[in-house]
Parts: sequence; C-alpha cells; structure tokens
Amino acid sequence: MAASIEEFGWQQPLVVDEAGVIVVGHTRMKAAMKLGLTTVPVHVARGLTPAQLRAYRIADNQTATIATWNDGLLAGELMRLQEANYDLNLTGFG
Repeated sequence: MAASIEEFGWQQPLVVDEAGVIVVGHTRMKAAMKLGLTTVPVHVARGLTPAQLRAYRIADNQTATIATWNDGLLAGELMRLQEANYDLNLTGFG
C-alpha cells in the first residue's frame, strides 16, 4: 500500500466517523504512518448510526472479495504495462 501511495498519490480518503474514528482505510493509514505522512485526506461520514458504520466497514472490505476479473482484459492490460516496462508489482500482480 505504501508503494501504491508513493506511485499514484493519495486517491482515496480515509473515512472516519464523527468522533474521528477510522471506519475504512486502516491499511492506508498504516501505509501513511510507514511513509511518515503527518496529514492525509479524510472524509467524515456524518449521520450514520453505529450499526450503519459497522455495516459500511464490512461492506467496504467485502467488495474486494466478491469482485471478479475479466481475465482476458486483465491479461491485455498487464501485457501493455509490461511492454511499457512498468513495475507490475505496483498493480498487486508480480
């Protein structure tokens, strides 16, 4: 994650509740600390109940596990990046 932030910049804010507690973005926060960042983008989720905040946290993490790849499109994209001598490790694929 730290390498991703260094390469692409900060593209997705942390989401915190109205008390400033991280709802989603724990890994991005750990990466920011590793990079020595003292400020990061934050979105405050306002008006959500404690149950909604818990459900949002679960849903945010679950979306990655239910997503599927179009293997043909993915292979083509990775090949084009490789042809451009791009570090594929930054994509999460070695």
